[in-house]
Amino acid sequence: MKNPVLRLLLAIERAALKRKTKKDVLLVVTNEIMFAYARPIYDNLARDRKIRPWLCFCSPYRFRKQNLARIRSKKRFRTILFAVARRLKWDLVLYPLHHRRFRADCKKIYVGHSMMVGKAAGGESYKYGRHTRDENNNLVYDKIFAAGAHEKEMTRRLYPEIHPTVRVVGSLLADGLLASVGEKSKILAGLGFDVNRKTIMVASTWGPHSFAQNLGAEFMEGVGCLLKTYNIIFSVHQHNFLPKCSPKINWSELARRTKLSDFHISTNNEESISLLLAADLLVTDHTSLSLYYLLLHRPIVFYENANVEYLPGTSIVELKKVAHIIRDIDNIEQDIRHAFDNCNVKEIAEAAAKVCDHQNRAWGRYKEEIYDTILLNRQSET
Repeated sequence: MKNPVLRLLLAIERAALKRKTKKDVLLVVTNEIMFAYARPIYDNLARDRKIRPWLCFCSPYRFRKQNLARIRSKKRFRTILFAVARRLKWDLVLYPLHHRRFRADCKKIYVGHSMMVGKAAGGESYKYGRHTRDENNNLVYDKIFAAGAHEKEMTRRLYPEIHPTVRVVGSLLADGLLASVGEKSKILAGLGFDVNRKTIMVASTWGPHSFAQNLGAEFMEGVGCLLKTYNIIFSVHQHNFLPKCSPKINWSELARRTKLSDFHISTNNEESISLLLAADLLVTDHTSLSLYYLLLHRPIVFYENANVEYLPGTSIVELKKVAHIIRDIDNIEQDIRHAFDNCNVKEIAEAAAKVCDHQNRAWGRYKEEIYDTILLNRQSET
């Protein structure tokens, strides 16, 4: 190493690391959805006096300004600028979304930000494909967390070289959802909905093949017909509110001007998973929210776009087997009634069991794998 300044800085760093008494764990947060996933991990790690969790908002432009300001104003969160964080030696970096711009000598775990949907991009999984490798084709992560054994088995068949790094840990968001099932009436009342009517939730991902981009405007125009019978929640992925991701539909303007009784547009993806509890039926596409909804054992209407490719045997394929499939919303009222009348709770429960293991015990599995990675004795917990 020829640079004397760099040699000096590394020597200072080594000396400082020897004096450390706590493990520094960085959670990389790309947008509001990632924050919703990272927050319970941060909160649980913060309870241990030998761990210092940190949040790094590496793409602040992906947040709505008011929401990021609200998060940063909470003094309980320890945050660090990305420009600084990427140069430091962390004991562990936790990735809710693939993001490689951190030092190679840091241990890394891909914790994911959702249960794996199984949508393919160029014939490979986003979660397990080329994104898991660096420029030298080496695996980036020491471990990759999976929600269920079904997902791990899929990696054995499709990505055998990655399979040894996969750890089945369940889902923190799924556990939070299941723990709050009894709050349905409270959520409906908070939305100002008629609690005596059934509630339909539409949950859409983003991108050119999503429900929001293909049928969203049409749905909004005709939503009055559904409101004669149902309460309606429309959860729109936050990227649909970015002009570059939604060039044809101004979702911010749509949300502002839509003022209807018993109708709610969710523009805060941090709340979307809790809103699933209010829904008696879900109309959805390949968003990961659909997999969480499986755990509630309620009817699902699935919008199938012919341009979306799924890896065989993955979770979304299992979901499609138990959902009522649509390709347009020309007969959406009849489709909803059909899904209600033909809901097979047993089959939905079987699909849910494949999607997520360790239900209501996910943090225990997370903790075991994280502590093992940073070589920390769990007796340090308070």
